[in-house]
Formats: sequence, C-alpha cells, structure tokens
Amino acid sequence: MIKDRVYKIGLAVILALGILFRCYIFLRNQSLWCDEVHLAFNIYEKSYWELLRGLDRMQAAPPGFSIASKFLLNIFNPATDYYRDMVLRIIPFASGLCTIPAFYYLSKLVFNNKKYMFWSLLLFNLNPCAIIYCAQFKQYSTELLCSIILLIIFYKIIAQEKLKPAYSFVIALIPWFSYSSFFIIASGFLVLFIKNRKSATKTVIPFVFSGVIYYLISLKFVFGLNYNSMEEFWSRTYGFLSLTHPLRFFIRFGELFAAGKFLSVISGLIVLGFFFWYCIAKSDLHKKLLLIVPVVLLIFASLVHKYAVQPRLILFVLPCFIIMLSSIENRAANTIKILLALIMIHSLPNYYPEQTGFSYSYAREAAAYLKNNLKKSDKIILNHDYTDYEIYLNKIGIQPSDTIIIHCSTLDIESCHNALKMLPPGSYYFLSIIPGAKEMTKVDGFAVKDLNLDFKPKQCKAVYFEKKF
Repeated sequence: MIKDRVYKIGLAVILALGILFRCYIFLRNQSLWCDEVHLAFNIYEKSYWELLRGLDRMQAAPPGFSIASKFLLNIFNPATDYYRDMVLRIIPFASGLCTIPAFYYLSKLVFNNKKYMFWSLLLFNLNPCAIIYCAQFKQYSTELLCSIILLIIFYKIIAQEKLKPAYSFVIALIPWFSYSSFFIIASGFLVLFIKNRKSATKTVIPFVFSGVIYYLISLKFVFGLNYNSMEEFWSRTYGFLSLTHPLRFFIRFGELFAAGKFLSVISGLIVLGFFFWYCIAKSDLHKKLLLIVPVVLLIFASLVHKYAVQPRLILFVLPCFIIMLSSIENRAANTIKILLALIMIHSLPNYYPEQTGFSYSYAREAAAYLKNNLKKSDKIILNHDYTDYEIYLNKIGIQPSDTIIIHCSTLDIESCHNALKMLPPGSYYFLSIIPGAKEMTKVDGFAVKDLNLDFKPKQCKAVYFEKKF
C-alpha cells in the first residue's frame, strides 16, 4: 500500500513538473531567433496555397503546420510583437503539452510494470530537448506528438490485432503535419507486412492515396526548392553521420538528452548502448522492430546525406529511445538511468537548440529600446546576419537600408575592429545575432555601454557605443 502510494505521488510529481516546465518556457516568450524569424516571414508573406509549395529562406516545415500557424495569426491578429510571437508558438506549445498524456498512454500500452512506466515518464517529461521545443516556433514538438500517436496506433494494431478505419485515416493524414513521420510509418508497415499482410494492405491503401496527392501538390516542390542548399549546409556543419567519425554518433544522439559536448558524449554512449542492448534482449520481435527500425532508417538516411541528425530533427525518435531505456531493468541499468536523469536535469537550465547560444535572442527587447531611445544622430550597425532583428526593426520603421551592415565575428576580432575604426565619429547601436557584442566593439577610443533593458541578458548581443575621434 505504501509503495503504491509512493509510486502514485512520484508519478504525479513527474507529470506536474513536465507540465510546469513546458508552461514556464512558453510563458517566458523569448524573442524569436534566426530560424523562427525565417519561418515567420514565410507565414506572413505566403498565401495558404503557397505554403503547400515549399518555403523560402532555407526553411522546411510540413504544410499542415504552416497553414495552421497562418490561420491562428489571421484569427488572433496580434497587435504587438510580444503577442505575435506567443501566437506563433501556440501550436508547438499545445503539441508539447499533449505529448505528456499521449506518452503516458503509450507507456501504459507497452509496459505492464510500474517501474518501467516510472522510468519512461521520468526520462520523457524532464527531457530538455522536448521541453525547449514547446517554446520554439518550429514544427519539431508537433512531430514528436505525431510520432507518439503513430507508435500508439501501430502498437495497437500489432499487439491487439484490431484494425479500426480511424487508424488508416490518421496514418494517412499525419505526414501532412510531420515530415519525420515517414520513418515511423515505414517501420509500422514493415512490421505489419511481416505479421499480418491482410491488415497491412488495408492500412496502406489510404496512406498511398494520400501520399500521391501530397507529393503532387506539395512534396515535389519542397524537394526542388531548398533540398540542395540544405544538404550543403548540413554537410558543412557536420549534421550528417559518418562512419569515419564514429564519435559524431554519440554526440548527435546524446544531444537529445544533454547540453555540451562532454555530457552529450556520455549520454550518447548510454543511449546507443541501451539501443544495442535492447536489440539483443529477449522480447516480442514485432514490438521490438517497431522501435528499432525508425532508428536504423534514420542512421542510414543520414549516412547517405538524406537526413541530418541534429537534436531538433531527431526529436521524433525520443519515444523509441526512452522505451528502450526503460525496458531493461537491473541494478546496473538503473544506475545508468539515474546518471542520465541527472545529466538531463543539469542540462535543463543550460540547454539551447544550438549549443553556441546562437538561438538565444532578445532582438524584440532591443528593438523596443531603440523605439524609445533612438536619436536622430544615432546610427544602427547590423552584423552581417541580422535576421533576428529584421522582423522587429521593420515594425518600428527601420529597414536594413537605413543601417550600416558589417561583418563581425569573435573568431576574427581584428577585422571587426578595423571595420569599426573606419566609421566617422558619432554614436552607434551595434546589433548582433551571435554573442560577443562587447568583444567585437572593444576598440580604443570607443565608450561602450550595455542597453538598459528590463532584464539582464545571459549573453551580450547588443551594445551602444560612442566614437570620439
């Protein structure tokens, strides 16, 4: 009785913390960062029909997600940047909240054991990557929810051998909201064809019909628009797995759970170790394949440069990994799971989608400060990639053509200083989307000051300075 009560209290605490963390990060409503701004411009500038045909600014988001986001903007018509940013994040936030009961339901289906359920819910609800994307205007939180829904459906078909018409409809519909769902769907159909070819045929027909329409009116345009440039970008930034760089496997999969390279390597060793452990463990082959195949397909797609492995892009396989981690129960495994949980908790306040802090932005607050404090004699300097600020400066009537654009980086401080020295005497605001604004403007004869914002930024990306001579 006491153990049962402790279990229920522990479970309630975990579920409550998962909800609270997601609500907290959403209500913070941080200023949009680079990728969010690019996606927001697409939502603003394109019609509903154009959103089906692919996105500009090297963005890719499923049409269902993009169209629903535009619909919410049109319905709410937010008057301020603050509420506009919040409206854009409603779908990721709602998806993130829905993943909690959805994963709880999946866990109950898979496990008939309280210990297994406890571990799975602990590792899922406190996962920093799943939490952070509840407050990012990107589709990855929605794709995580779609992944869980598909696993529930296929698990029910496989385990209970019950095929409801609604299952086929949902499987056919979900790819319109989640590109990554194809990995889970491919896995589910493979297992169905192995176990019950009749059920598989009935299920696959609506999916094929929907898929053909999807390809003709959307996917073929998406592939043709940005695919080559995206492949080049991910190749340049080490986004693809490589057999010649085995450490990258551990770092990339470990980033699903941890912040920083060292902790990511440890987490990756744990996650991939349990993956192989689960592969050889004795359990129902069909249920095992449902979880293993998406990971195998993902690795293969990355090795042939068709799908990048970054935490946000592989968030959809998080349920697979967590069920694998939770399925193995012994003293050594539990000790390792405790270590992983501690790493996740440590990473919560330090986790960013980009480990460099690239995604940390306060451009909205900086633009509001300029609106109230900019003088006619002041000039604005934008660092070469000024995406974060573009959407906010436009709102207060400042276009890039009204500013001075230079190329600055903390990796080449001297070039940055030389460019700033060429400026005539005067007062300037320097706005950067990368950290290190103080270092980049630390030049003899410059009087550099922080912007007097209502909060203290974690990283310096905007300063005011005066050049005396």
